[in-house]
Amino acid sequence: MAEPKIIKRYANRKLYDTEKSCYVTLDEISNMVKQGIDVKVLDNQTKEDLTSVTLAQILFEQEKKNKSLLPIAMLENILRTGHEALSEFLEKRVAQPARDIKEEAGRQVEKIEQTIKAAGETTEERLHVFSQLIETLGKNLDEMQKNIDERIRTAVKVMIPKSGIKFELKKLKKKVEDLEKQVSDVENGD
Repeated sequence: MAEPKIIKRYANRKLYDTEKSCYVTLDEISNMVKQGIDVKVLDNQTKEDLTSVTLAQILFEQEKKNKSLLPIAMLENILRTGHEALSEFLEKRVAQPARDIKEEAGRQVEKIEQTIKAAGETTEERLHVFSQLIETLGKNLDEMQKNIDERIRTAVKVMIPKSGIKFELKKLKKKVEDLEKQVSDVENGD
């Protein structure tokens, strides 16, 4: 696995790409990440890892530009519960299903290899078997993609309402406490 691209952040908040020896913007770092390039942002003086702060800043800038990435309720939930809720959500609903799919794809590849080895000797027989396998694999991939999409939709639906309900319950509890205090004050003649 390749080492991440090092970006130094100077005291004046400028970002410097050490590989290309030039200054870069947050948009350029965003594009690097979108291209699959691992990026590590370090404070030039302290060598502190500022990657997560920088990526959060990129998300903030995108939100400001009305390129809303996350529903407001989800952002509120992240603020209320901390990053643990988001980490747990991503692990349960995205990362683990992705690992499961990768394992299933590996099993499918092994099955294809075994089928091709067991196919007849002639090129025509092997091509026939291979075309059948490709068709089956295409159907399996479509089904796996549908499963991924459904899991993500379900996860987002599950996460958003819970955060709203918890927040609303806290507000209601506070209102009840305030009303109880007012009733107590009235009963005591205050």
